[in-house]
Amino acid sequence: MANMNLENEIFETGETYYTLVVYDIEHKQWFNEFGDYDKQCVAEEMDEYIYGYHDIKPKNIKILKTTDNQKDIDAAITKLNGVAA
Repeated sequence: MANMNLENEIFETGETYYTLVVYDIEHKQWFNEFGDYDKQCVAEEMDEYIYGYHDIKPKNIKILKTTDNQKDIDAAITKLNGVAA
């Protein structure tokens, strides 16, 4: 029987994907916060984190550009954290 749970289905197209990552100063690591195929959408979300209620310092937030493959996104964050893959 086919998996009817579409909520967990992963769609990868190999297209460019932008991921908003935030540095957690308590845990001293970068974490994935938000992602989209539209860089402007991610940039607007970043502004909300900096100037909105999150009050994140600009040095603690970045936009990563990868493909939409989850392994590529994870590898980019791992590299940012300085962990050997």
